[in-house]
Amino acid sequence: MLTWVFKDKLRQNIIFYVARDGKVKLLEYLVSEGVGVAEVDTHGQIPLFYAAREGHTETCRSLIANGTDVNHADVVKQTCLFYSAKSGHLDTCKALIELGAKHTHTDKKKQTALFWAKKSENPQLIEYFESLKNQKPTVAAPVIAKEKSVSESKSNKKKKTREDQKYSYHLVYTDESGNKIQMTKADFQKFIESHPQLAEFFQHPDKLQTEGIERESWEKVAKKIIQAMWKIRGAYHFHTPVDPVRLSCLDYFDVIKNPMDFGTIKNKLNNNLYDGVAGFLNEMRLVFSNCVTYNGAESEIGLISKNLEKEFDRLCHDNHIDQYLHDEGKSEMRTEDNRGDDDMMAGIFFEER
Repeated sequence: MLTWVFKDKLRQNIIFYVARDGKVKLLEYLVSEGVGVAEVDTHGQIPLFYAAREGHTETCRSLIANGTDVNHADVVKQTCLFYSAKSGHLDTCKALIELGAKHTHTDKKKQTALFWAKKSENPQLIEYFESLKNQKPTVAAPVIAKEKSVSESKSNKKKKTREDQKYSYHLVYTDESGNKIQMTKADFQKFIESHPQLAEFFQHPDKLQTEGIERESWEKVAKKIIQAMWKIRGAYHFHTPVDPVRLSCLDYFDVIKNPMDFGTIKNKLNNNLYDGVAGFLNEMRLVFSNCVTYNGAESEIGLISKNLEKEFDRLCHDNHIDQYLHDEGKSEMRTEDNRGDDDMMAGIFFEER
């Protein structure tokens, strides 16, 4: 029996690529050879996500039949159904739901697959998801619970109370004398009015505790993206700057005033030449727009460029690159008036009850 253990830098084994290409027979052969279908990559995704995104319905069926969890959620708590809906694949979405995918599942932003179906602008798909909202949920058979002893009930009640107390907090601030004073609702309302951006953190403490913790730098994420882009089919056309003589396009620099390529971008990343993530994103998109501008959108190289840009958009989404743009935007919006917020924040904190 053969051993298939290799994984790439995204922690993807061969099944991911087979699923993306929709090779059902090859998939079933690999499964028979013992290759796992439930491997999780760096995005928290399994091979089923890639088959669903490409609309390979039969591949999805095969993966699920071989033990794949149809409701597995990735790092943003989205399931394969979300990705199929984003891409507008009606038949695949129907198959996934028939095989147990929950259309009511919500992601980190509390959105369901319907939200992404609307983004796809496929009217039939949207109509299908809308019809699911009117379906009556299946009522599960009642379960007869085993009666608990009085002592067990008391023990569970105490445990629950301790857990509730563990995560119970209130806001405290220090006055001019250094005394800790619990903030009243009226105090906090005044604080919201005078410092709305700062108040957002205290209104959503769960967000404060999870966002930014052990988060990779934008440069590290950008390098991960360019490395993945580098290996995609057709990307070699963009590895180096355009050579007008070698490629017989002597008017290239007359048409393209700001040439750009993946190799130049990679070099700039390695030498910390970007001021922020916006510069990286803009120059990546410049590569694609330059190609289409000079060669035309329907030319062979133009179509390759469009496919690469689509993959780039997916990588940006999967790696949550927008959060770094948001951080830079907030940094630029700071004024002299709210620079004092840092000092004020130091005087307001959560205290465990």
